[in-house]
Amino acid sequence: MVRNILFTLLLVVAIIGCNNDDETLPVPDLRKTFIPDDNFELALIELGYDDVLDNQVISENIKDVVELDLSGLGIKSLMGIEDFTYLEYLDCNFNDLIGLDVSQNKFLKKLWLWDNELTSLDVSNNKSLETLYCASNELTTLDLSNNTALYHLECWGNKLTSLDVSNKPGLNYVYCQQNQLTSLDLSNSPSLGIIFCNDNELEDLDVSSNKYLFYLFCGGNRLTNLDVSINTSLERMGCPSNQITCIKVNEPQLKNKVSDWVKDDTATWSLECE
Repeated sequence: MVRNILFTLLLVVAIIGCNNDDETLPVPDLRKTFIPDDNFELALIELGYDDVLDNQVISENIKDVVELDLSGLGIKSLMGIEDFTYLEYLDCNFNDLIGLDVSQNKFLKKLWLWDNELTSLDVSNNKSLETLYCASNELTTLDLSNNTALYHLECWGNKLTSLDVSNKPGLNYVYCQQNQLTSLDLSNSPSLGIIFCNDNELEDLDVSSNKYLFYLFCGGNRLTNLDVSINTSLERMGCPSNQITCIKVNEPQLKNKVSDWVKDDTATWSLECE
C-alpha cells in the first residue's frame, strides 16, 4: 500500500515536471491558410514557403514575406494573399485573375497586375501604395481617392470612363491611354511629369495645375481646345486627331519648342486663343 502511494506521488511529480519543461518551449503557430488555386500553391512550394500540395500553407511561414513574384503562372485566384501580412511588393502580371482582394495587405507599396481579366479592383485600404500597374484588364472603374502616396500609375487598356488622380502630391507618371475616358481630373498633383491619355473620348483636358509637366500625349480624343502655356517644363507633346483649332502656348515655347511637337494641320500655335 505504502509502495503504491509513493509510486503515485513520484508519477505526479514527474508529470508536473514535464509540463513545466514544455511551457518553456515556443508553441508553433499551426494555423493554416487556405490556398484553393494549385498554381498559386505550387509557386509557394517553389519559393520554399510550403512543401505539400494540399490547398493550405502554414500561416506563420508567409506572414513576414515582403516580396512575392507570381507573374505568368496561370493563377486564377489569389485567395490566401490576405495572410501575407507584411507584403510590400506583389507581382502577378500575366495571369488569369478575375478578382483580387488586397484589403488586408495594408503595407503594400507596389502592385503589378498587367494582363489579367480583372473587372474590378479595390485598393482603398492600401494607403501606402506607391506604384500600381493594372493595365490590360477589364476595369470599368478605379477608385484612387485613398491612395495619396501614389507615384506611378499605369491603367491603360481598360474600359475606364472616368479617372480622378487629383490630390496626389507625389504622383509623377500617369498612363491611362486606350480607355473610354470622358473625364480626367489631374488637379492638385503638382509633381506630375508624364501623362499619356491618348485614344480616349476626352472633350476637355485641364493641365493648369501641373506646372512641372514635361511629357504630354493626348492624341485621339475629342478635345476642342488646349492650353499648355502654364507648363513651362514641357519638352514633348503630341495631340493629333482631335478637334482643336488653337493651342495656347507661351512665348519661349513658341520660339524654341513647338516645331518638334505634334498637332493636327488644322490647329495653330498661339499666344492667345479665343
